[in-house]
Amino acid sequence: MISASVLTTLAAPVKSQEIFYELVDTGMLADPKRGQGIEMRVTANIVPTDGFYGEINQLAMPNICKHYAPSVIPFIIDKFEMIEPEFIAVRLLSSSSSFGRYILEFYAIENGTCGGKL
Repeated sequence: MISASVLTTLAAPVKSQEIFYELVDTGMLADPKRGQGIEMRVTANIVPTDGFYGEINQLAMPNICKHYAPSVIPFIIDKFEMIEPEFIAVRLLSSSSSFGRYILEFYAIENGTCGGKL
């Protein structure tokens, strides 16, 4: 597991929030539509004012991916001896437990980081 965090300050209409996103786990992910890839599991310190599935988290997902991907991609490729992962995914969890809600987005891998959303 790789441990780090990224701070995203996003302005809400009334006030701004400091949301810390933390990488809590990484690994391989098999998806029936996309094949074999890499998954990053991330939690946030608070739920944004617009809700878990709101625009703040949706806008943060590509930045979270680009922040962690350069270190996660080579780590997982080496650990699992993957030849060419077909995607990288970010799963934003509502809590650090096994139960709860999540947002899952898939991205292409381009130049050792996250490319366009799939």
